[in-house]
Amino acid sequence: MSLSEPQLSVGQISNRLSSEPLLSFQQVSHQFQGQTALSGINLQVYPGDRLALVGPSGAGKSTLLRLLNGSLSPSQGSIQVLGRDFNQISNRQRRKLQRQIGTIYQQFNLINSLRVIHNVNAGNLGRWSLPKAILSLAIPQEVAAAQAVLTQVGIPEKIFERTDQLSGGQQQRVAIARVLTQNPQVILADEPIASLDPERSREIMELLTQLCASPNTGKGRALVVSLHDLEMARDWCDRIIGLRNGQICFDCATAELENHQLESLYQIGSSSI
Repeated sequence: MSLSEPQLSVGQISNRLSSEPLLSFQQVSHQFQGQTALSGINLQVYPGDRLALVGPSGAGKSTLLRLLNGSLSPSQGSIQVLGRDFNQISNRQRRKLQRQIGTIYQQFNLINSLRVIHNVNAGNLGRWSLPKAILSLAIPQEVAAAQAVLTQVGIPEKIFERTDQLSGGQQQRVAIARVLTQNPQVILADEPIASLDPERSREIMELLTQLCASPNTGKGRALVVSLHDLEMARDWCDRIIGLRNGQICFDCATAELENHQLESLYQIGSSSI
């Protein structure tokens, strides 16, 4: 069963009545080589949302994130970003909107042979000219700004170190700092704690939620994070979407999530849970 609206508390519904969605899916489907990855997805993401995507492997979580950041286009349906339809704007306008969506990848997507500052400054490439981007590889640019975002993620002292000399948790913080440099309205995170131990996982989830609730972002950035760890989803997210076989099984406030919904989603007894 696919739901078009989340089951929210009265307070959450009241807050959303005064906000327009940052991202909106309307009957979105996507196929890979004739195979359906997502089908009939209706979804809205609002300012301040802390939204977890959960479900068994192959449910469509990563595909949904790639549709959200515009790296994939829907086979059917429409996607709106900040009120603009991705399918009805020029490539230049599309790239401008995509800069409002920052993505933290499971594998970090850092260039390990470069220093931390260069990886952080990669978040500026959408707005820097080509000559400035090339110059920055020889003479780091906007060092104070890079230092500021590294301070936010707790590793300002690592700014000039080679990225491959950092621990996995520190590299994850560099990837988050790169997204903060981009200064998006939405942060997407694809299994950001999959390779971390429980203590580092809690630190990263706390950091992500704090950054999205930062007072200097107005109503707050939206966070959409795919997770296999249900406990982390419940602890750090206020809204949970369950995906199975490319469809939304439920979309509800975390406090309203019931065990039978998870049992149905994961089909308890299988190896998926």
